[in-house]
Amino acid sequence: MTKRQQLIAFAGVVTTVALLAGCSGGGGSDAEPTSEPTSTGGTVTFAAQTQEQAVWEQLIASFEEQYPSYTVNATFTPNDQFAQLIQTQYQAGQAADVIQVTPGTGGGLAGLSLAEDGRLADLDGQPWIEEVPEGLKPLITLDDKTYVLPTAIAPYFVAYNPDIFDELGLDVPTTFDDLLDACGTVKDANLIPIALAGASYSNVNITLQTLASNNVDGPSPDWTDERYADETTFEDSKEWQKVLKDFQKMIDAGCYAPDAAAVAAPVHSQQFGAGQAAMYVMPAQALSIVAANSTPDLKVSTFPFPGDSEKNTWIPTASGIGVVVNADAKDVAAAKKFVEFLGEPEQRIAYSEESGGIAWAAGENGEDVIPEVLEPLRDILASDHAPAPGYLLWPGAGVAQQLATSAQGLLTGQKSIDQVLQDTDAAWDQAANQ
Repeated sequence: MTKRQQLIAFAGVVTTVALLAGCSGGGGSDAEPTSEPTSTGGTVTFAAQTQEQAVWEQLIASFEEQYPSYTVNATFTPNDQFAQLIQTQYQAGQAADVIQVTPGTGGGLAGLSLAEDGRLADLDGQPWIEEVPEGLKPLITLDDKTYVLPTAIAPYFVAYNPDIFDELGLDVPTTFDDLLDACGTVKDANLIPIALAGASYSNVNITLQTLASNNVDGPSPDWTDERYADETTFEDSKEWQKVLKDFQKMIDAGCYAPDAAAVAAPVHSQQFGAGQAAMYVMPAQALSIVAANSTPDLKVSTFPFPGDSEKNTWIPTASGIGVVVNADAKDVAAAKKFVEFLGEPEQRIAYSEESGGIAWAAGENGEDVIPEVLEPLRDILASDHAPAPGYLLWPGAGVAQQLATSAQGLLTGQKSIDQVLQDTDAAWDQAANQ
């Protein structure tokens, strides 16, 4: 099966999560590690994003404690610089042994794109492979070989400050119009309604893909296949027109700070953590950043980003972060040993507890483990309204990057909706024809 066929198969898959709150036990396979070659010690270099630094350092310490004959030397790079740095290091023959990636083909530093270029060692034989949810497998396998360890299931949602909501008499929005009204109320209180790092295309992309869940990925799950078949375009798509019209409505309603276009990450996380912003559209991994930048008394809860109605509300759900082994690692066996450790149920739970994601198949009976802060999302996550973000199936990270970069122009008034969609079509055509 080709990578394209695998990804198309994923488009209709919904990650149905059997959620178990507060579980501390480890489930999963009892199989002995079978990955080859074997290793008894060594040094592993590891490259990851700064956003994940706290959880990686915790897991590295656990690995070195359990296996004292191994050492992991980690380097961390800001998110917006990470993908380009790794590509440059690959070209120079200096890439790390183990690298953080995005599963699939459509995100930044896409794992399967690296695999297709022959840059990764396969992970076949590692015991965690037997436990991976079916919905994640097309994002981590190529030509029947597994190349990416998915860290956690990471839904996109709205985090909010219950104290601010209570003080302003706000109910949790259940429709998009409710959300716009809440923005107005918060703005009138001289607070930021929704924290946004408008200077970061990756943060803008999170909002756009969350809007797309309600307008494209959920109601029109075949849209990406139709775009591959040239049966539609972004510019001609009423679904994508609505995504950007809704984004423009949020701008016009004052959902963002007046200077949002100039706000860089992680300033938006600091604004939310300090109680200066009432809401924050985020993936689950961003919860660790909020925790690191919050006041001791900050309360956080969550709700699905609302669609036009409760019936039309969907929540994007997939694994946004993975781990791979460089095919040219100085010690491939030691690198695989580290990844094998990260794939154990106990480590998946530790990653989830620190980062805020859902630990797949890590409960006592193989259930997924959900952190308490995501408890309000339980019902929708377990329903058929939890599709994978469509951009993970797009032909390269440049398409989503162009969409978000052009959409930054909506914040400044320098772009129209049609121009943004035209730019995105051009990026798609260039990527698909490479």
